[in-house]
Amino acid sequence: MTRIDTENEGKRVEFVYSGDRYTKLKAGDKGTYQAVLIQRHPLEHQHLIKWDNGSNLILLEGVDKFKFIETGMCQKRPK
Repeated sequence: MTRIDTENEGKRVEFVYSGDRYTKLKAGDKGTYQAVLIQRHPLEHQHLIKWDNGSNLILLEGVDKFKFIETGMCQKRPK
């Protein structure tokens, strides 16, 4: 079962790293957090971010990294 968590919707984020070797995102690129699709297994959570450069890359929990700009904290795990 998948659940959508929008607790961090609208917060600004900064891209750190992706395991996707084909992405055009670079460390430091910015975007706006939309939601996280919460899956049964935490390592399957998908973070939906609208990237300023137009990229549609969804970041995967435990594989890709980003941080919230306002707090400087690493990605927040959903409850």
